[in-house]
Amino acid sequence: MLVLIAIILTVIPALIILYPLLKRVGSTELLKDESSLTSELNRRWDSVVAGLRTAELEFSIGNLSHDDYKWIKNTYAKETAQIMEAMELQEEEENELMESLEQEIERAKLELASEKESEDQS
Repeated sequence: MLVLIAIILTVIPALIILYPLLKRVGSTELLKDESSLTSELNRRWDSVVAGLRTAELEFSIGNLSHDDYKWIKNTYAKETAQIMEAMELQEEEENELMESLEQEIERAKLELASEKESEDQS
């Protein structure tokens, strides 16, 4: 009886300790690729938004002169335009890739169908 209680007292804490590890191994979540272009563009976008908010706050408090505020705002506007252009280019590249993939699939289907017809005729 004493042995059974000792085993239970060691198994329960072990399960409590190992449960998060076992749960993490079994999870099917895909890890986000933080080095991707989309992630980089999102980080830059967040940085621009935060910078604009800070500039607005500093200007409203009076810590920034009107000229400095205009310069910062123009700089962030240029950065925003670059980010948006990069996002559009990435979207265009993705669309082109999808179109070429669909064309390859259609070619493969046609080749498979022609091979099947030639086998049926033989």
